[in-house]
Amino acid sequence: MGKLSTSALAAALLLAGAATSALGQSAPRRMIGTLEVAELCAAVDVQTIELEPVHDSVAYQFQNMLFKAAGVQAADDQEAINRKMRAFFNAHMPELLCANGFFTPKNGNILKYAVRNGGGNPLLDDVLANWKPDLDQVDAADGFTVLDFIEQKMDTYKPDKYRRRAFEADYARFRKAGARHRYELAAAGKPLPPVESVASVLGKLETKAGTGDFYSAIRLATIYRSGRILNGPMPPDPAKMRLWLERAAALATASRDVSDSHWLGMFYGELKERDAELRWYAKAVEFGMPPPKSMIPKGWWESNFELGKAYAQGDGVPRDLERAQWHLERARESAWAPGDSAIPVSQRWMGYLAELRGDIDKAARWYRTARYAFATKDDPPSLAKGIEPWLAAKGLPKCGINSDGNKDC
Repeated sequence: MGKLSTSALAAALLLAGAATSALGQSAPRRMIGTLEVAELCAAVDVQTIELEPVHDSVAYQFQNMLFKAAGVQAADDQEAINRKMRAFFNAHMPELLCANGFFTPKNGNILKYAVRNGGGNPLLDDVLANWKPDLDQVDAADGFTVLDFIEQKMDTYKPDKYRRRAFEADYARFRKAGARHRYELAAAGKPLPPVESVASVLGKLETKAGTGDFYSAIRLATIYRSGRILNGPMPPDPAKMRLWLERAAALATASRDVSDSHWLGMFYGELKERDAELRWYAKAVEFGMPPPKSMIPKGWWESNFELGKAYAQGDGVPRDLERAQWHLERARESAWAPGDSAIPVSQRWMGYLAELRGDIDKAARWYRTARYAFATKDDPPSLAKGIEPWLAAKGLPKCGINSDGNKDC
């Protein structure tokens, strides 16, 4: 638990005040001793800096609040802190419920609140790495565990690859720490609050899909493909999966929605039906020809990126480097912001196209431009060992000119 720089102090305090007042007077006043849970939730949300820490390891206000509530003393070592915090969470997790803002479920536990946006939160670092309480709290508000909650988020953001991966990383962290699903707790005989029946959930999804809701149709196809639904057991049903997949395809064709089309491409990819996968990515590109940059529909760059990779490698289509370049340039141009993952991953594939054309100097320029971004499983095959090993294997210097014409490193 490291200290934060003071450069963001004023902004953090301002955010804290705004967040606390934004709790709304309607939030229930839930107390654990002198700890007001709604204030704790706000502090977890904005990660407010603590100015009067009760322990040298405290950086954030939420840590200070929890340490006070758990009886942590200034002289306690990390082992003592962990023991006290574990006991506090295990004793009070059913009371550590957040009803702040637009969080769903209202009165879901604080771990769900901390993980709701994906990508980590310092509370999770403390809980998973140090305090290690029981992670199997089942909220009365929804009947599910935090692991169930993260899986639902992964499903919701399925068409948004990089947002989804943030939740996948959170899921892996919780799983490694011993978190379980509701159905695993049920199998172990743990008494659980009731949830809506599988039949009721499927019936509601079918009704919504019948009124033209794409998400409900693709969700039904997903459920029948896997036989997996958090509310209870059910067998896979390939025939019903195809029925709802066809319904989803009809809705996507009618709506010309970019995200729906990209989602279908992903679904067919999971089925290993490459022709249909690429056809739907192409539809997403067709449906998403860009308006002004700030309004580019989610999923448009990813469809272009997938098609660019396919044409670059001749994977499911004849190799066509010109088409590959067109799609990769569109993917790079439609990034949401300068730090968007679309930029470096597309730049690496632009380098790969130059490499395929035999222009090693141009490839090196593109690779150097993208060298500081994290490697991903979407990188071109020639970069399996990384950019610097590639440069060394080609006899090129580690530092040189990048695609912007600037000296790199």
